[in-house]
Amino acid sequence: MDSICKCNNCEGVFVDTNPQVGAKFFDLGSMFIQELEGHSCPNCGVDDYLSDMNSLDEASFFWNILGDIPVNEEDEIEEKFLNFEIGTDKFEIWHWFEEKFDLSVAKDLMNLE
Repeated sequence: MDSICKCNNCEGVFVDTNPQVGAKFFDLGSMFIQELEGHSCPNCGVDDYLSDMNSLDEASFFWNILGDIPVNEEDEIEEKFLNFEIGTDKFEIWHWFEEKFDLSVAKDLMNLE
């Protein structure tokens, strides 16, 4: 299980090897996210802009990744996503987003009113 953080200077997202107490953890599976080493951003070198992501930022980050995963005619994902196997119904994943991040997929991630 991994925690992620974001550089507020360049918007890079990294696996956080030293997360704050209370940080959320994710099973990133085979998803490649660069590991943060030390306290500086590996992209821009800034060391005072790293922060644990808030729930909406985390959800948006993973939602964008999910958007790149193909879905078949039965609404099943065709590639592994986090701990969800190929063939998982996309609506099951949407419910996971709502439970994990305490938000509405339609309102908060799809911007539907």
